[in-house]
Amino acid sequence: MRKMLMLLFFMAMFCFGQYNEYKQEAEQFRTNCENGNGSACYELGKLYARGGQAVNKDTNKALEYYKKGCEELKDGVSCYTLGEIYLKQTGYEQIRRNINKALEYYKKGCDVGDKLSCSKNVKQLENDCDSGVNGLACYHLGNIYDEYYGYDELQLVGGKRDNEKAVGYYFRGCEELKDGSSCFRIGQSYMPFILESVLKYNPGKSLAYYEKGCEYKSGESCFTIGNFYHIGFHYGNFQQYVKIEQDYKKSLEYNKKGCDFGYAKSCKQVGNIYYWGYEVKKSSTQAEKYFQKACDLDPTIFDDCKK
Repeated sequence: MRKMLMLLFFMAMFCFGQYNEYKQEAEQFRTNCENGNGSACYELGKLYARGGQAVNKDTNKALEYYKKGCEELKDGVSCYTLGEIYLKQTGYEQIRRNINKALEYYKKGCDVGDKLSCSKNVKQLENDCDSGVNGLACYHLGNIYDEYYGYDELQLVGGKRDNEKAVGYYFRGCEELKDGSSCFRIGQSYMPFILESVLKYNPGKSLAYYEKGCEYKSGESCFTIGNFYHIGFHYGNFQQYVKIEQDYKKSLEYNKKGCDFGYAKSCKQVGNIYYWGYEVKKSSTQAEKYFQKACDLDPTIFDDCKK
């Protein structure tokens, strides 16, 4: 009985300590925000948007701090977040969906260098893609028009889904501007049921564009090829057939590239290969290193990612 009471005491002390840490973190964000740190305003807004141990959920407060971060302190992430709120309205009943407002905030975010904001600033995307400044802009435009992968933001261009236009942007991004994400999307589009009105099923071309995407530093492309090698993959029909034999060393090679290019799932797969010793010497040290890198890139990839 005494041991049980001691255990409960220590658990309570631990929870109280965590509670104090969360409260102190919130207060630090508040202080930094008031002292002119825009990213601190964003973090504080995010805390109010979610609610939890640090503060009670209050979407009005969240909006207040996002607006302070964006409008007063020129924090691009705050501007992007406001754009998303006005575009999608999710969780903010006091906000009416307003596409013009969304575009206004995306432009503000883009003007201060926030890449996500720029990806939603359609006029800027069109300029960057057409002028050849940025291949990734072509990829985002393709995604806006794409019938299969289309972003929710179609209304930003005031148009309808247009697969031919989407594919045109993907090819420009990949072939002319060497954007790996655009090549990855073409690789996907040669698979069955995806943009079939424009690109016919062709597994050989699909694989070739995944390879090109990996060459142009698309981590997702490298992961896709690595995954083919990890499990062994046969796909196609009698006319067109691709056969990839299981090869853990090739999987490791491609997933290391994907991890180096910042794709969390590749880092996780590399960790798995070292953890289980798939055609490599088992190494818990190497596995932990790559698992942690995966967590650094995407804190949701494991339930227990270390902060």
